[in-house]
This record gives sequence, structure tokens and C-alpha cells, in this order.
Amino acid sequence: KELKAQGQRLEARVHFGKEGLNENAIKDLTVLLAKNELVKIKLPRHGEIAKDEFAKQIADACGAEFVSSVGFSALIYKKHSGIIAVKKAAS
Repeated sequence: KELKAQGQRLEARVHFGKEGLNENAIKDLTVLLAKNELVKIKLPRHGEIAKDEFAKQIADACGAEFVSSVGFSALIYKKHSGIIAVKKAAS
């Protein structure tokens, strides 16, 4: 619930289009998750699979968790390792 509330204030940072899961978008999302833990993505308007299922596939490809979707946006979460959290706290 807390992640959903945080996600409402976020802008979509990665857009997935008709080409589906593409390597560059997955790399971009992985980098963003390493920095931010919670990232909002934009899902394609027309796809062969349901948007929630597509968002789950994206999360799985990044080793992350699907949080929720609203409209054509979805939230993806990946908890930082302790090392990154320490560096972030020291900043």
C-alpha cells in the first residue's frame, strides 16, 4: 500500500511499446531500479497479453516485483542490497 502511494507521485521513466520486452528497455529499468528501488513504467496500449501479466514479465526479467498497475502505467519494485542502502544513507 505504501509503495502504491509513493508511485502516484512518480513519472513514468521507461516506456514499453509494441516490440514488447526489449533488451535495452530492460537494461534501462534495471539501472533505474538499482538507484531508485521503485520505478513507474509505461505499458503498451495494444498488446497480445494482459497488461498486468506483461508488467509481471518485465519485473521478472529485472529480478524485481510487480506492485500494481493503473491505466497503462505500472509500478516495479526492487529492494536495494544493504551495500547500496548504506551508501545512500551516508550521502
